Amino acid sequence: MIVIPPAGKRPGSILSPVLASLLTFLIVVHVDAQTLTSSQSLTGVWNATTTWADIDGDGDADLLVTGLTGSADDCTPVAQLYLNNGGILTEQSSSLIGVQGGAVAFGDYDGDGDLDLALSGLTASNKGSLVLYRNTAAGFVEDLSQSDLQAETLRYSALAWGDYDGDGDPDLLASGMTAAGNARTVLFRNARIDAGRVGSPLAGSPRLEVDAPNSERLLNLYQGNLALGDLDGDGDLDLALTGYGTDGSRRAALYVNEPLGNLTLDTRNSQLPAISGGDLKWADYDSDGDLDLAVSGWNGDWEATFQIFTNAAGILREDLTFSSRRIVGSLAWGDYDNDGDLDLAASGQTNISERLTFILENDPPGTLTEDQGQTLTGSRGGDLAWGDANGDGHLDLVVAGEVDGESRATTLYASQGGSVANTSPQPPDRLGKPFVTSQGVSLDWNDGSDSQSTSTALTYNLRIGTSPSGNDVFSGAATVGVGNVGSAKTLALAIPLARDTYYWAVQAVDPSFAVSVESQEELFRVQDLVSSSQNLRPLRDAALEWGDYDNDGDADLILLGRDVDSRGRTILYRNDAGVLTEHIQAVFQGLLSGDAAWGDYDNDGDLDLALVGTDAAGNRFSHLYRNRLELGDFALNLANVEVLDQLSSGDIDWGDFDNDGDLDLAAMGQISGQRVAKIYRNDNGSFAEETSISLTGADNGDLGWGDYDSDGDLDLAIIGQSSDTFEASLTIYQNNPTGTLTEDARSTLRGSFASSLAWGDYDSDGDLDLVTSGFDITVGRITRLHENDGTGLLTEKSQSILGGAASDLEWGDFDNDGDLDLAILGNGDTGPLLEIYRNESGSFVQQSIDVLRGVDFGALGWADIDSDGDLDLLSAGRSSEDGIDFELVSRANDNLESRFNPNRAPIAPRELSATTSGADAALTWLTGEDTGTTPTPAAALTYEVRVGFTTKSNDVRSGVSPIDFGALQSNTLVLRNLESGRYFWSARTIDSALLSSDWAEDESFIVDTVSPVIDSVTVRPRVLTMGRRASVVIDFNDQPAGMDNNVSPTVTLQLASEPRPLTLTQLSFSGDLWIGEVDIKDDVPSGSFVV
Repeated sequence: MIVIPPAGKRPGSILSPVLASLLTFLIVVHVDAQTLTSSQSLTGVWNATTTWADIDGDGDADLLVTGLTGSADDCTPVAQLYLNNGGILTEQSSSLIGVQGGAVAFGDYDGDGDLDLALSGLTASNKGSLVLYRNTAAGFVEDLSQSDLQAETLRYSALAWGDYDGDGDPDLLASGMTAAGNARTVLFRNARIDAGRVGSPLAGSPRLEVDAPNSERLLNLYQGNLALGDLDGDGDLDLALTGYGTDGSRRAALYVNEPLGNLTLDTRNSQLPAISGGDLKWADYDSDGDLDLAVSGWNGDWEATFQIFTNAAGILREDLTFSSRRIVGSLAWGDYDNDGDLDLAASGQTNISERLTFILENDPPGTLTEDQGQTLTGSRGGDLAWGDANGDGHLDLVVAGEVDGESRATTLYASQGGSVANTSPQPPDRLGKPFVTSQGVSLDWNDGSDSQSTSTALTYNLRIGTSPSGNDVFSGAATVGVGNVGSAKTLALAIPLARDTYYWAVQAVDPSFAVSVESQEELFRVQDLVSSSQNLRPLRDAALEWGDYDNDGDADLILLGRDVDSRGRTILYRNDAGVLTEHIQAVFQGLLSGDAAWGDYDNDGDLDLALVGTDAAGNRFSHLYRNRLELGDFALNLANVEVLDQLSSGDIDWGDFDNDGDLDLAAMGQISGQRVAKIYRNDNGSFAEETSISLTGADNGDLGWGDYDSDGDLDLAIIGQSSDTFEASLTIYQNNPTGTLTEDARSTLRGSFASSLAWGDYDSDGDLDLVTSGFDITVGRITRLHENDGTGLLTEKSQSILGGAASDLEWGDFDNDGDLDLAILGNGDTGPLLEIYRNESGSFVQQSIDVLRGVDFGALGWADIDSDGDLDLLSAGRSSEDGIDFELVSRANDNLESRFNPNRAPIAPRELSATTSGADAALTWLTGEDTGTTPTPAAALTYEVRVGFTTKSNDVRSGVSPIDFGALQSNTLVLRNLESGRYFWSARTIDSALLSSDWAEDESFIVDTVSPVIDSVTVRPRVLTMGRRASVVIDFNDQPAGMDNNVSPTVTLQLASEPRPLTLTQLSFSGDLWIGEVDIKDDVPSGSFVV
C-alpha cells in the first residue's frame, strides 16, 4: 500500500545534499535486454492493489485490480476482475465490493482446489471492510458465515494468507484501522482442519476464528504491511510487519513462529526500520537458500526508505552494497530476464514527489542494478505485480497508480525481445516416503530442474488430498508467484491425519513463476498404527517393560539389550508429556539377552526394578534396584545380590504368590550350564529361595504369573528349553494351597524354545487363557492359543496366527472394542515379523499395517505413551527389509484409535467390604464397570488392591504396579498372615486397554489375633461377710480392636478350699470396663477368694 505524506510534510524543498545522495545508484544498459512495452490499458486506479491469480483454474494468470477510479473530485472505489483470454485481459463482472486504501489476498481457505479471496479497505460509503469471498462455479460469493471476520471493519489495511499453525489450511492475518480509529492487527485461525477434533481433522467447515493469544501478542498497526515467510529456515511461517502503532508512531517488528503456532517477538532483529506505507517483500534474491527482505516506506522524518536486508542464519542485516533511488512504493520480485534469479520491480515516489517505476536487475545474484533500458511511466499511490499474461515465457508487469496530479492509470507492460523465452521447469522425479505419526505427516522430495535457473532458485507447490488430484488436506491452488511451500523440499504438516488413503504431488516453480507439470502422484495410507517421533537407542536381544516409576501418571520405559557396538545397555526413559527422554541419572548394569520387571517389592509406593541378563563378556547378573524416588535415582540392593542366582538366558516376573502382601520373584534361566527355575520369597524386602518348591528348570523361554484357576492366588506358567537336546516344556504350576506350587497335569501342553508366553482373557469369560510362541522341534515355528474352560483346564484352540522364534507376545485392546488383541514379533518362516491380530468375537484376524516392520530377537509392549486414550506399541530388536542386511531398531508406533473411539477409564470399585478370620482378611467389592462406546465386559476387568496402616498407603500391599492388567482376576482378595492392627485399603479397576480407574474411597478393617489382658481388678469390699454383696470392677486392655461389648466375659470368685466358684452377675460392660456383683450366702466357707 502506498501512502502520500500530508501537506506540509513533503520534503520537496530539500534538494541538496539529500537529493544528491538519493540519486546515487547503479545504471546498467543491455543492448539485448528485455524490453517492457505497454500492451494494454486497464481501468486506471489510485490507492490501488494489483494481484495476479489463476482465478478460473484454466492455467493462465488472471488479474484483480482495486482502488479509486475516476477524477480526483469524483472517484469511486472499485474491485475489477480481469479474466485472461489468450493473453488478453477481459473485464469480468462480479459482485466484489469496491475498496481503496486496502488489500487483496487470494488463498484456498475451503480446500476445494480453487482460489478464494479476502478483501479489505474503504468502501464507497467511506467505511472500512473485511470480506471473504468463496470461489464457486457461479463466481465469487461472499461467505456470510464468518462472524469473527465480519466483526472487523478495516481501512488502511494489509492482508496475508499463510498456514502459521502448520495444519494444512491457510489462516488469515489482517491489520488496519478500525471504525473507531484504532490500530488493529488480528490473526484468524482457519478451523476447517482441526487437530483437536475427534474423528477426522478434515471434517470441519472452513471457519475463520480469531486467535486471541497470538493477536494479543502482535503489534496493532495500520497503514503498513504484512509479510509471512520462513525467516529462520525451520519450516514454519514467521512474520514481518510495519505501520503506524496505537500511539501514532511508526513501528516495525519481526515475529518468529516458535513453538509452532505461536508468534513470538524476535528481539534478535532490531535493524528493521520503523516505517509506514510502502511495502515488504520476502525473496531469496542472493540464492543462498534463505529469505531476504526488501523494505520500502516513510520513516519517522517523512523520508523515503528503500532497503534490502540479507538473511544470515535468521538474522537480518542491511545490505549496505545496495544502492538505488529511494522511493516509497510497491515492490515485486520476479525473474523478468530469465537468467534464473529474482529481479525487483519498484513503483512509487521519492522525497520530492517524483513518480518512478523501474526495474532492478539481479546480476550477478545478490547485486541489484537499475535497468535503464526500460521506459516505464512513473506512478505513485498504487501497486505493481509480475505475471506472464500472454504465456510467452516472459514475465509481464502490471502497474497501477497516479501518473500525474489528475490521471490514474493501470497499464500492462508486455515483455518483448531480449532473453530466450523461459521454459517451464521439471517437477521432482522422486517423492520420498511419507513419515506419518499421530501428530502429523512429514513429506520430502528431491530437486526439480530448470533450463534457465539452478535448482536452488526453484520453489515448490504441494498438494495433498483424500482423493486422486485432491486438495482438501493441503491445497495446491497458488497465486502467481513463488510456490506454496517456498524453496523447502520438505513439509511437516502438524495435523493428525485420520485413517484414510492420501494422494500427493509436487510442482516446481521457477523464478519467472512458470509452473511445472505435477510430479507423478503418489499415495500413502494412514492406518491404525503409524510411525512415531520417539528417539530411542536401537537394541537387539532386547527386553522392555512399561511402568510409571516417577508416579506422574504416565508410562515410563525400561529397555535393555545389545547396542550397535555389541555392548549391553539398560536404559530408563522418562515420559515427559508423551516424549520418552533418556533418564541419565538412573544408572543400571548394562545387560542383554535378559529381562526386566517393575514391582514395588519394598511396599514404599514406587516401582523398583529387577533385572536379569548378561553383559557383552557373558557375565551373568540378577540385580534388584530400589527406587529412590526422592533422589531421582535407583540404588542397587546389595543385600540380595548374594541371595539371587545370577542367571543368563533368563526371565523374571513379580507376583505375591503367598498373598502376604509383598511381591515374590519367579526366575528362570541358566547357571553355569544348569537350567533352573526358582521362587524367591519376599520377607519385608529381604529375599530367600523357597526351597520347598521344585520347578522344572528351563532357559531360552518365558514365565508368567496368573490366577488361571480363579481361586484367588497366583499360579505360574513356565515355557522354554529344558535340555541340551532341544527338548522344550510348557508347565503350569497350580498354587494350592496358597503359597505352594504343584504341577497341574490336567492339561497336556506342548512346549517350545526361543519362546514366550502371555496370560490373557481373550474370550472375556472371566478366566485366563494362555498364548505361547516359539520353535517346536517337531513342527517348527508355531504360535498356540490355549483356551481355559473355567476350571483351569487349558485346551489348544486352532487359530491362524503366525509362529515366531526369538519371539515376544503381548495382549492389549488396541482398537478399544473391549476385548484383547494380540501383538507378536519374532523370527518367522520368511524372516523377522511384527504382526497385530485383531480379536473379532474370539477369532484373530491379521491386520495389514504398512508401517510395521518385522523384528526378531527382541521385545514388544503396549502402553498409552501419549495418554490420548489408546494403546501405542513399542518394539525393539533386529530388523531387515530384505532378509540379508539387518539393523537394530527400537521403534514406537502411535495408535490413531483415540481420534475416533478414545478409551474411557472404568469406574472405581464400589461397596468395599472386609471380613477377617484370625490373621487373614477377605476383601471384596462389587464387580467393576467399564465405560466408553464398547466397554470391557465386567467379567474381563481386572483389579489392583492397596493396603496400608494409614489411608492411601501401600506399606502392607502395594497398589503401585507396572503398566499391565491387574494382578487380580476377580473381585476378591484374601490376605494372609497379617499382624494385628487396623488396616486401610482400596481397590481400582483396570480395563482391557490397561487403563485404570481412580482408587475407591479407602475403607478399613481390623485384624485382631492378640487375646485381651486384664490391667486391673478391683473388689469391693475387700473383706466380705455373710449376707453381704461383693462388687468387682475389671479394666481390660485389648489392642488393636478393643473389647467386644456384645460378648460378656464370665467372671467368678474362686475359694481355694471350695470347688464351687461363685459366678458374678454383669451389671455393665462398656469399652474396656466390666462391672459385676455377687451375693455372699451363708453357706460360703471362709477363706481367700481369687477373681
